[in-house]
Amino acid sequence: MNNLNNLHSADGSILGFLYQIERALMWLSTSSSETEVGVEVDDDITVKLIEGQDITNIYEQAKHSQTTKVPFSNSSVDLWKTLSIWVEAIQSGRLKVENAIFSLLTNKKMPQDRLAITLSNAKAKDKVVMATVLTDLKTRASKLPKSMEDFATIILNCPDAVLEKIIDKITVLDNTFTHNSTELKKIER
Repeated sequence: MNNLNNLHSADGSILGFLYQIERALMWLSTSSSETEVGVEVDDDITVKLIEGQDITNIYEQAKHSQTTKVPFSNSSVDLWKTLSIWVEAIQSGRLKVENAIFSLLTNKKMPQDRLAITLSNAKAKDKVVMATVLTDLKTRASKLPKSMEDFATIILNCPDAVLEKIIDKITVLDNTFTHNSTELKKIER
């Protein structure tokens, strides 16, 4: 009888996948016909916006939560794995950082004390803040548990100049963001 309570609730993983599909459909319905959208390709959602000669590649890491837990905590596997995926995409040449936007997407409100918010707020034009954020990122990476050593190694081995460019392109899209392509395109690049 205990299973009767679960009959009307979906498994968290399927809700997470549907969240990705919803986001992909938003991109498809609000972008030009040349736009390419992928789900679970290079990231949760990848978008190749083509507007004339301009191409913008958007990598979105989407985390849906049914609990009070907010994704992308400072020591979460999700955050560090995502950062390492983005670093590898740039370092392998699959993606040019100059044409990229990296999004941490969640249906929860992201607390202001999160590393993800710090990364999102750091911009290349403010060299002092960027240097502080870069040092903080590398310090945190060096203290990750053994289980996340691979992710830490990728971050720690990435040249500072490349990490700064990636950090400059990170944005947090939490439940306070309107999630439309016009607004995302306005994000400072």
